[in-house]
Amino acid sequence: MHLKELRRSGGDVARYAGTVADVAGARQYELTISGSRRLVEKVFAKSDVDIRIDAGAGERDAEKLSQELWQRHASRDVHASPAESIDSLRKTLPKTASRASSLVISLRRTEGKGTFWGAFFPALIVPRGVSLFFVLPPICNCLGAVFPLSGDPDLFLSLGSPFAPIVAASARGGTAIDTVAFGPTLCWPWAQVFPWFRVFGFRPGVTGFLMTGFGTFP
Repeated sequence: MHLKELRRSGGDVARYAGTVADVAGARQYELTISGSRRLVEKVFAKSDVDIRIDAGAGERDAEKLSQELWQRHASRDVHASPAESIDSLRKTLPKTASRASSLVISLRRTEGKGTFWGAFFPALIVPRGVSLFFVLPPICNCLGAVFPLSGDPDLFLSLGSPFAPIVAASARGGTAIDTVAFGPTLCWPWAQVFPWFRVFGFRPGVTGFLMTGFGTFP
């Protein structure tokens, strides 16, 4: 799915939305991108999103589906990473995100409940200091990873809110892969949370981003 396939509303601060189908063809899901229109069109200029939603997947299937997406996209987009040094790893947590430098990208159900979610966003153009927040519906477990082609994006995971404490972070240098994960294999309904992945442009560049999650609530 490309940006041009999404419906746009709003002016300088815009919302892009499009209906997404699952593997069975049910069109009861939605992808949305919100933020500065100028920034959305820059970040997603060359990204053609690959989404895999399987409402029939169970807990045992989720791990296998995540591995399949990892193998498909990691092998395609991973480049040789430069050797890391102390200087390249001397990083601090990013500042609180601002409206002008942030986008929110979310997947959600419009009907029903529970599913496996998987999405790969290739060729994201991430300027320095920009934050891309990727959000899934409530999940028991999730995985996020960036596969940089250039620059140096870092990856953070918070639960319930983009301003909640960070529960997992990866800030390797250069084009090294960053990954974060949360949750047990077993899915207890009372233990589900909203994951907020934050891709932060420490240095400007181009990256792929993969996220997966499994939950039983809407």
